[in-house]
Amino acid sequence: MASLQVVAALAAGSLAAVWAGATVLERSTRQLADHFDLPSDVRGAVVTALGSSFPEFIATVVAITLHDRVELAVGIVVGSAVFKVLVVPGVSTLLSPGSSLQTDRELVYQETGFYVLSVATVLLVLALSVIYNPVATGSRTGELTRQLVLAPLGLYLFFLFLQYADAAEHGAGRASGDHSATQYLTGLVVSLVFVGVGVEGLVRAAIEFSDAFGTSEFLWGLTVVGAGVSVPEVFVGVLAARNDEPGVSISTVLGSSTFDLLVAIPVAVLVVGAVTVNFGAVVPLFVFLVGAALLLLTVVRTDLAVSTAEAVGLLFVYGGFLAWMAAESVGRLTLLG
Repeated sequence: MASLQVVAALAAGSLAAVWAGATVLERSTRQLADHFDLPSDVRGAVVTALGSSFPEFIATVVAITLHDRVELAVGIVVGSAVFKVLVVPGVSTLLSPGSSLQTDRELVYQETGFYVLSVATVLLVLALSVIYNPVATGSRTGELTRQLVLAPLGLYLFFLFLQYADAAEHGAGRASGDHSATQYLTGLVVSLVFVGVGVEGLVRAAIEFSDAFGTSEFLWGLTVVGAGVSVPEVFVGVLAARNDEPGVSISTVLGSSTFDLLVAIPVAVLVVGAVTVNFGAVVPLFVFLVGAALLLLTVVRTDLAVSTAEAVGLLFVYGGFLAWMAAESVGRLTLLG
């Protein structure tokens, strides 16, 4: 096993590569959205969300397919979703002009509602894996198969259909601007290489840290890796708020989290065939995810804006989440047992 100094250097270098690649990736997807004149909510929920979700998507697929670390992968997906729902809107608000992040009623109900539906769908699929494919009699661990993951993938296709319908009503699709889409795609491909290399290093570092400290890989995925690959979205949110496009900020958070839940793990399962999931450890986290989503819905529904006080509250709740994970790691709490 490598020394902690080497592993720390690997983690830092990997994070730098992920952030650099994600920055270019986000810019390329934003330029493509502008090129085809997509409405702001569709641009945030689909195009920008897909670009900003790629780091955690690759991290999840790499953790499962290359390292056979299912718990780490689930931790990455859930940790990233919690970070996005609580931290990105909070920081975007505090760093936006006037310290208030405006939104609209349609975005609040459509995007948040579909996100909660996504969490419920994934939780149901995981429960079915325990019911129909238990690892042992009476066990809370089940095998997630290719057949079961078709449900969340199908739901995401339905989500894309809804966004396509919105874009069609807007009249999007007509190319505009002085540059061809090929130029933007070139930047996108280059960024994917940086993100892929950085994510592989970050996953390896998480595994090494887990072994060195004798802690769960699941917790490293929830905290360090999940937050690390999601940090670029903070910059996306701040940039959107400063460009007077707050709808892009909120829709990107929810669209990206929806993509992570419905696509990341299912794609990895399709590649490897089946994975074993501890349902007992997942349930408390998904309950927290639903609570975080409802909290965000409550916050943005009041005056259709996120105020400074509400932003601080979101960050405080995320701090509580980190404290909970720390207590789990030292054995003070065993809700994830």
